[in-house]
Amino acid sequence: MQASRAALIELYRRVLRRCDGARLTARYLETRPLPEVVDVVGIGKAAAAMCEGLLRHTQVREALLVLPPGVAPPAGIEAVPGDHPIPARRSFAAGQRLLEFADRARGPVVALLSGGASALAEVPVPGLTPEQLIARHRRLVASGESIERINAERRRLSALKGGGLARRLGSRLNRSLVLVDVPSGDPAVVGSGPLTDPDAPPLEVVGDVETLLAEIDEAAGGRVPLVRRPPVRGEPVEALAEEMGEHLAVGSGLWVAAGEVGLAVPEDAPPGGRARHLAARVAARAPAEPWALLCGATDGRDGLGGAGVALDHGTVPPRAQLDAACRRYETGRLFASLGLALPEFPPRTNLTDLYLALVPPR
Repeated sequence: MQASRAALIELYRRVLRRCDGARLTARYLETRPLPEVVDVVGIGKAAAAMCEGLLRHTQVREALLVLPPGVAPPAGIEAVPGDHPIPARRSFAAGQRLLEFADRARGPVVALLSGGASALAEVPVPGLTPEQLIARHRRLVASGESIERINAERRRLSALKGGGLARRLGSRLNRSLVLVDVPSGDPAVVGSGPLTDPDAPPLEVVGDVETLLAEIDEAAGGRVPLVRRPPVRGEPVEALAEEMGEHLAVGSGLWVAAGEVGLAVPEDAPPGGRARHLAARVAARAPAEPWALLCGATDGRDGLGGAGVALDHGTVPPRAQLDAACRRYETGRLFASLGLALPEFPPRTNLTDLYLALVPPR
């Protein structure tokens, strides 16, 4: 595999196709059959794709999906939009629709859950106003804390989360299928746990970080030595940038990691995201020898305005530009202006962020 931007973009796209939510859900259900007819409730960025996979194995009597704006459901499936990454008017309306659906569903109900659900549908706990909940979410998203800690706090704010939706469905809830986007691999963390309750069916994982890493192994096909790092669980951006930069300087082969780097961001920061900020910090310390780097979101959106960035030794901006963009949280604007950003795309999966650093075998 060449140490080039184009080679890593090709690998990234191939892996995303293999991790498509419809493919993973359908594959999982091949050996775990559903009832012949079900009701379906789904929340999350990849819930529409997951529903496509489910429809290959059963008939749906009634369904309601809560999706990001612009994401279309499968034909014949009802969907409502929510807001992301901060809940707003559409999220509260979607939360009420979910409660109404839960009350009227006949069952058996199959629930589909993927990342993004924490913001897409919301019902504040009694005593908390929507405005207060929005303010708390905004501070949490900008905090740089791990997703586990953020979602633990979100559960305390919500009547839907922490098992709230599962309790509303009660015994009609038959199965809960989860596409896990958190680095820990714990399905109870996804979406702040709307289906996590001691009396509810166990959460069934149709794909997670390990799925993503396994598909990278398969897609790379032995063409280059692989160095797999344990999942990134909120480590500071500078610490991970140093580790990746060291691989580019003295390592060999393809360094692979998945997860979420820790980055506190001012609330008024311009468009951009964790992946592009990390890539800028790595590129600023990269050597002159051949290398390539990709930091991207598997759900198609790294902050606003792109899915991430891919660079190599022939396209890297000057260090002064990279440093200035990081100080101002303007890496999104910088990489877009240079034509290096990965274009944003509608979510078909959501298995956390992906970080790749490639150097030729030494």
